[in-house]
Amino acid sequence: MVLESLIHPKMAGKRPFDMFVLGIVYSSIAAVLALWIFPSSPSLPMVFLTTMAALPVMVDVLKKEEREAEENLKKYLFIGTHMDVFVMYLAMFLGFVAAFTMWFAFLPSDSSQMLFSSQIETIRAINAPTGAFAGEGISKAIIENNLKVLMFCIIFSFLYGAGAIFILCWNASVISTAIGTLIRESLGAISGFADYFKVVPLSFARYFIHGLPEMMAYFCGGIAGGIISAAVVRHELGSEDFLRIVLDSVDLIIIAFFLLVFSALIEVQISPFIGV
Repeated sequence: MVLESLIHPKMAGKRPFDMFVLGIVYSSIAAVLALWIFPSSPSLPMVFLTTMAALPVMVDVLKKEEREAEENLKKYLFIGTHMDVFVMYLAMFLGFVAAFTMWFAFLPSDSSQMLFSSQIETIRAINAPTGAFAGEGISKAIIENNLKVLMFCIIFSFLYGAGAIFILCWNASVISTAIGTLIRESLGAISGFADYFKVVPLSFARYFIHGLPEMMAYFCGGIAGGIISAAVVRHELGSEDFLRIVLDSVDLIIIAFFLLVFSALIEVQISPFIGV
């Protein structure tokens, strides 16, 4: 169990750069193994292998987070007590995105199409015209879809402790595929050396401007589900400590809902107009 011993859970939330690097390492190893072991269908195995590597540290961190939530709730309800694990989720997610984007953008075209085949199909299935002309209907559809993903994050984390890491990893691979596609298309159309320095930042900006608040909502849902899961194991149902922890988790879910609404509005009204 070499990969899971690379960082101690107590240090994970305090060393976000290390978690970012681990996200790159976990997903890169998974990409190589998936191409090697499952050459005809590596897409989903890559996501599963990345999840397997990240899961142990996430479970340990959420257990620690529930214990800290219990101690803090005896004094007050405060969302900031979860900042360490939130930063850990964010740093690891960004590591996944950085690595997956690199693999998609710079692998030979045939290999990248194979490695991200499921993600490409997903993007094609959900791709719809957006922009100011799309109106309220598109925003509503995006919010409904994102709420389903949030629900899955909560349920997966509740049932599997840190099960939301699979959904976050999958979303990272989908976002990376979209960013990598834009990078590939833009590099093929550049006219000067200086254009190289704006292609990558603008490609990330187009998807991150709405993708980050959306992912932050899923982080909140994953943390909430994981904390409730740990509370069910450690406390009697209906006890005062259990109800306090659940109440704190509900705060996270409410914050997640508003983040999803905010991200959907940005996705419809702003993101399509960020050109590369």
